[in-house]
Amino acid sequence: NTNLWATKKNLMVLLVEHPNQYRSVQFSPNRKLILTFQANKTKTAKLWDLQGNLVANLEEPTDTIISAQFSPNGQMVVTRTHSKVKLWALNSDLLVELKHKDRISGIQFSPDEQMILTYARHTTVKLWDLQGNLIADINKDATATYSVRFSPDGQRILIKDKESITLWGLKGNFLADLKAPNMPNFSPNGEMMLSLLWNDTTREYTSKLQDLKCNLLFEAPLRIGFSPTVKFTRDNQSILLTGSDSRGYVRNVRLWDLEGKTLVEWRRYPVFSPDDQLILNYADNTVKLWDLNGKVVATLEGCKGFTRARFSPDGRYILTHFGNSYSSRIDNTVKLWNLKGKLLASMEGHTGNIESAEFLPDGQRILTISNDKTAKLWDLRGHLLADMMGHKDIIRSVKISSGGRHILTHCGSSSNDHTIKLWNTQGRLLADMDKHTDKVSEAIFSPNSQYILTTSRDKTVKLWDLQGHLLANLDKFPDGINSAEFLSNGRYILTRSKEGAKLWPMPAVIQEWIDDFGEIPFTKGEKLKYGME
Repeated sequence: NTNLWATKKNLMVLLVEHPNQYRSVQFSPNRKLILTFQANKTKTAKLWDLQGNLVANLEEPTDTIISAQFSPNGQMVVTRTHSKVKLWALNSDLLVELKHKDRISGIQFSPDEQMILTYARHTTVKLWDLQGNLIADINKDATATYSVRFSPDGQRILIKDKESITLWGLKGNFLADLKAPNMPNFSPNGEMMLSLLWNDTTREYTSKLQDLKCNLLFEAPLRIGFSPTVKFTRDNQSILLTGSDSRGYVRNVRLWDLEGKTLVEWRRYPVFSPDDQLILNYADNTVKLWDLNGKVVATLEGCKGFTRARFSPDGRYILTHFGNSYSSRIDNTVKLWNLKGKLLASMEGHTGNIESAEFLPDGQRILTISNDKTAKLWDLRGHLLADMMGHKDIIRSVKISSGGRHILTHCGSSSNDHTIKLWNTQGRLLADMDKHTDKVSEAIFSPNSQYILTTSRDKTVKLWDLQGHLLANLDKFPDGINSAEFLSNGRYILTRSKEGAKLWPMPAVIQEWIDDFGEIPFTKGEKLKYGME
């Protein structure tokens, strides 16, 4: 591998040997290219492919680069210095140069990606087309511009400064002052704006709903607690408000209509159905099902104590269980209901409180985890299909493969059980991965569910196959590992640590490189061992 890396001079070697060189690593939207640069330190941004080949060198002759990013469609790279914004083709051709007199603070593409906003440190906001023609020059009589944003339809520009949010047309014409300190939330259909304001006189938060001409539809006080939030429901007909207590827990939730009238009020954050048309909430030993008009559709009786509830993937069923796994009271029952509130099945068999209960992707089986250190599989009639035993501590993490055929369990980063176990959905243990020497932080499947990637406090990342064979031990992390993930449909592994980002090829990619360079290929046995065939 050393000879191969030296021959290829690929990105992985550059990132490993010079980890502090690239402070920013970004992937293109299609995950096929990588953009690297060091903000405020270099005049060059570099574009690479996933084989480590340098695709483009984007060089500034005089100024250092403040930021670099892909355009939303991934067809261009945008670099920003103190005085210029440049649009580059992926082959390093300079397409457009946009200039400001004042220091440029940021950029924003329009929703259709045909226009770009640039804003300067003081009061100037400029609107350009992608050929570099200036469409509008907005010279606000205000303090510094903090951020800019297009409306969802791309026909209006919102500008945030120290005093307020103002609304402008695409010709640079002033439309309205929203008289709100923060950017509004737009309704899903883009026709309304919802703002959150603090009133110094009454010392309380208020919410304001406006149309796109800034006509006030309603304004009402929240009186809902700390750190309030407001957002639209997906049908554009209701508004959800939340407020927290002094410790940050959500304790007040309300559903408003578009006139600011309270339809229903809860004490805990609700659970929405997959289509966002129904809402589950628990109160007073009862789980209730609501519609978006605040009407109770069904009541799930017999839920004693704090109860967690969730919908099935198709939204046809509801799963409930006692939600305090640390309580001295033991409630080891998981219940399945239909949308009319009829109890369909009770799943009893755990000897400890339930940690979690969830549907498998097919919606036909249920996986439960308990603090009795076991996991169990059930069908929708409440029949026990499998008992998954063997962990020495409470299971804290469960991952289900994309096809729903495999289950991955481990006990988390606070447990002395360092093993990762792989099961099939009949509950049979397929592999016991026990090579980590310290607490396991994470375990994930590759996109094709053929590999497993694990990270640990032992400062290693390990790659396994579905038989539990250790394929690779990535151990070049003296200060520990922050994260690891699969990229490019599972062809590469990206790791992040204090030393920087590292890109590692999967075995099949290494074989491709060897074939390209005419090196001696792996034997058939090695290919089978490393998952190349």
